[in-house]
Amino acid sequence: MQRRNAIFAALTVLWVALLVELAGAGLAAIEHHRIIYFAAEKKPHDVQTQQNVLIQVHPYFGFIYAPTSDRPDVDNAIYRDGFNFAPEFTSRHPEYTSYPTPRTNNNVLLVGVFGGSLANALAFHDQRSGWLSDSLKKIPAYRDREPIVLNFAIPGHRQPQQNQVLAMMAALGQPLDIVINIDGFNEKNMFWPRDKLDPSFPPVSAWKTLRDLLDHPESVEGTSDRVKRLYHQVAIEAAFPEECRFGLCYAAARLMQAYHRLMLHEPGPAPLSHFAWPSPPNKDPFDNAVDIWTAASLTMAHIAKAMGATYLHVLHPNQWYRKRDDFVPKDPQWASTREELKIVYPRLIKAGNERLASHLNFLDATGIFDDRLDVYEDDCCHLSGTGFRLLSEAIGNELGRISDRPVSH
Repeated sequence: MQRRNAIFAALTVLWVALLVELAGAGLAAIEHHRIIYFAAEKKPHDVQTQQNVLIQVHPYFGFIYAPTSDRPDVDNAIYRDGFNFAPEFTSRHPEYTSYPTPRTNNNVLLVGVFGGSLANALAFHDQRSGWLSDSLKKIPAYRDREPIVLNFAIPGHRQPQQNQVLAMMAALGQPLDIVINIDGFNEKNMFWPRDKLDPSFPPVSAWKTLRDLLDHPESVEGTSDRVKRLYHQVAIEAAFPEECRFGLCYAAARLMQAYHRLMLHEPGPAPLSHFAWPSPPNKDPFDNAVDIWTAASLTMAHIAKAMGATYLHVLHPNQWYRKRDDFVPKDPQWASTREELKIVYPRLIKAGNERLASHLNFLDATGIFDDRLDVYEDDCCHLSGTGFRLLSEAIGNELGRISDRPVSH
């Protein structure tokens, strides 16, 4: 009789374990769209993921990228002062890799490139291949001068961040002869503010994490409350259900997370923050985004003029806004970008032609690749080497036209 009871108890335990195993495996399948018994496919770390690890807060620019070693490396960028340089450039011009830089002689043509990741890549390609510099050497006004392309662009930046970078560099005495602002794609995020954050603030994807560190919410908590909160938060993070290979493990991890989330007290009203404020009330977000974009560019033009530099604003092309709507992304999740840019780019083009072109040098470059798809590198907005070479030539041609005629500011 006792043996029978033991067998029945063992079978009951096994049956319950099997049910929990199936429940955990089913829950994992629902939440992660995969069979838990097979290891999850590890996606390669893209450039943006690697860059996010390097993000640091900056008091004027929002965020920058952490400095890296000065060791020359043909494959990796060298970060100095938050901006990156090609190793070949640092070897040729070490005096130009820490801002503000000096003007070594009157024959150099100092060109500052401002903007986001596309502008950053264009400057980086010039420091490695000289495409923009070669275009500038063809301009009669600059024929006897040596172009030095300085990279002031930071991936992820959008207006008014490049405005802030230029203003800071001007205040520090950075000499420049040409200021090129290349933007348009990142600015789309100003049209749909996230987390109720004012669109003039840096992008939420980077700024929210930095803002949370700056606000120090624990400063308004008692010691015991802070310890309890941190304990439950650490327990939630340490559960790691994504690493489980069996349903029992997954179910236990999710139960642990559920318990610790239940034990976390509801946060009180958020204290006022110096690092965030809500979107402006009673103003259309689309009109507000265009206003920020145009005002920032006009300000950059005034700063450049005060520095004695020629200013050129370039609305850069992308595969999502072309006359031929035939780009097919590798990742279907990017398809929504097409609809967003169909709203954003016509407004930027209209504002550029009506509100900027009469006051500064504005180049709408959105149509230069209308008939080509071989110039794009990814589903986002970045160009291949051929694309950067052709864009550099277009910018050089526009600067050549500018040098031939007086411009009213």
